[in-house]
Amino acid sequence: MRSGKESWTCYDYVEAILSRRIVTTRLQANQQEPLDNYWSRVVKYVPGEIVAAWLAVTALLTGQSAARISLLWIIFGVLLLVTPVSVLRTTGVADMPPAWTQATLSTIAFAVWAFAIGKPFSHYSFYDFTYGGVAIILFTVISGLVEPEKIDQRVKPRRKTGPR
Repeated sequence: MRSGKESWTCYDYVEAILSRRIVTTRLQANQQEPLDNYWSRVVKYVPGEIVAAWLAVTALLTGQSAARISLLWIIFGVLLLVTPVSVLRTTGVADMPPAWTQATLSTIAFAVWAFAIGKPFSHYSFYDFTYGGVAIILFTVISGLVEPEKIDQRVKPRRKTGPR
């Protein structure tokens, strides 16, 4: 990306907008990079690639057999563990602390989306699709209010030091 007085192309703006890391203060962004607002934070909290993988898995494993439900629970658990790792890797920026808040909210977002999609929760009598719909609406409304830099600033970036 360009900075300073150099002119930006439409590709520079797209790269800045599509960055996975949430930027809400001018100190985190260069002077021309747009800051993330409520709606862009909502979008960036949802781990789209993980949710897409979950949709593919649930489509492949149709049926109500106990073995398929067990396999869905195992894959759900694996994706739940992979989500924060994936988010931390894709949001890593030099000289900035890890995006722990974003990784945590993205993990919660995946769980909420999986619950709203239904499987494997729909196998149990307590589940109602209405609950999933309400959960996803509440998460969407509330998550955008969270500004991660206010929380993540407490963690100082690690400075590389040479041998002593």
